Amino acid sequence: SEFIPNGSNGSDPRDAALTLRPFFTLQTYQPNETVWSVDEPADFFFLVTSGRLMTTHATDPADDEPNLSGYESSSSYSGYDRVPGLARGERVIEYLEAGAMVGYLNFFNHTGRAANLKTVLSDQAEGLVMTQKAFEKMRETNPREAMAIMVACLNRSEVEYRHHTRLVALAM
Repeated sequence: SEFIPNGSNGSDPRDAALTLRPFFTLQTYQPNETVWSVDEPADFFFLVTSGRLMTTHATDPADDEPNLSGYESSSSYSGYDRVPGLARGERVIEYLEAGAMVGYLNFFNHTGRAANLKTVLSDQAEGLVMTQKAFEKMRETNPREAMAIMVACLNRSEVEYRHHTRLVALAM
């Protein structure tokens, strides 16, 4: 039978997790720690298991406005919030919590990072890291699982694209 990591083929998702576990490394980041920066090589992607992270990007400091929406009231898409601890001109693009997958587009495209990834000031964050080397090993030894990871990333991209197009439509 076809291997699908979420268990939708009748298999127990915990079995899928045990199969995939050797290919991931658990990584912990401290509050306000930078995980990666714009243009760095995308040599791993990250599955958030606990804590809160944010993707950020520099904007023109002349465009810097006070954050009127409030730090804690922001949802997963912030609309460029300013938060304490960020450099002037640096804006939050998105908040990420447990279950989020980040960095996979640049990882699979072998391009530099498109945004910064940081933990928030108050939270330590943990996640599972998949490196290029581990993914290549998975492709060699567990090709169906590797394909399932790629399909999950494509599905996530499609969801993000729908969200993005809705936001653009609302802004027009």
